[in-house]
Amino acid sequence: MRRKHFHTLATFLLVATLLILIGFLLALIGRYDVTVFPLSIRVGTYVGFDVNTTALNFGTALPGSVVERGITLVAARDRHVIFYVQGIDFISVSKTGFILKGGEPVTVAVKAIVPASQPTGSYTGRLIIVAKDI
Repeated sequence: MRRKHFHTLATFLLVATLLILIGFLLALIGRYDVTVFPLSIRVGTYVGFDVNTTALNFGTALPGSVVERGITLVAARDRHVIFYVQGIDFISVSKTGFILKGGEPVTVAVKAIVPASQPTGSYTGRLIIVAKDI
């Protein structure tokens, strides 16, 4: 059983690393902008809030609960935007890829759907936003 978990984790880490590497390489050639926000959530036996604005911290959530944060984006010009979530498999975004029209705000929901069987503990990951002018 441990070998299967190790193989799954190793595959996940390889794919995640490749996605980050591709994003950074594209940013280096000047065609894309890559922004990385730290993600964190604590699964515990109580509910706690975190209002940090420099990272996406979901605070403390109960197993089986849903916690949602929003990110509002505004751009000066039209951009193609892609979101990736890494490191926490129970966190997702409401829009993974879309066109952000210049001057029009778009709010993207970042949602943690904590499985009822999720062990208590602290979980960390990243929200990666890749944007390109169109």
